Amino acid sequence: MVATADLNESDVVINRNRMKSVRDEDFDAGEEIVPTTCFYLGQCRIIVNLFVMAVLWAVCAFNYYMLGMVALSFTNAFQTSMYGYVADIVASFIVTPIYDCFGAKATYILCFLISTGCGVGILRWGLDHESSTGFLMLYLGARFGTTAAFTANFVATAKLFPVLFTATAFGICNFISRILQGASFVMATLDEPLPMQIFTVSSFFSLICSFCILKPKYKQ
Repeated sequence: MVATADLNESDVVINRNRMKSVRDEDFDAGEEIVPTTCFYLGQCRIIVNLFVMAVLWAVCAFNYYMLGMVALSFTNAFQTSMYGYVADIVASFIVTPIYDCFGAKATYILCFLISTGCGVGILRWGLDHESSTGFLMLYLGARFGTTAAFTANFVATAKLFPVLFTATAFGICNFISRILQGASFVMATLDEPLPMQIFTVSSFFSLICSFCILKPKYKQ
């Protein structure tokens, strides 16, 4: 019995030492090791992607719900809102094939380019022509880009992080996004053009952050 206990204790020590020295290459080699959360948080590549994804989740949630509330203040509020939901559906279907073809970085850059460009168009021209078809198209473009990026969050988070860390990454990003989501309803009640200025600046900031996404080394 004593010998067995000593053997088990030595096995624990050996496993702990192996846990400290394990690297990304060990996962590719197929070693059956269950690393802790601290192990993942100690890797620079994962930290960078986690920070970027937290920003993207927060901005997407904030802009998506703010756009929905801001539409109620436009001249054709009902028409704008209804077409906005159509844009949401189209974006949700299109973004996944785009992600599969071009990857996370290119997908986010495309989505936030659309959002930022349409936001600038609304600020420079659209708010003075809310009854025009051009304004409606700009709003739908902003809504499309935001919804596409929001949908891409779920795909990218599952693929940018190791399987055993994915749930933690989802939890962190979702928690941060919910905080800013609550603030979006307050910002939407401000006088124009402030809500659209916030939308455009945050979309541009997310566009810059998208360039910082790092490709994971490990295989999913």
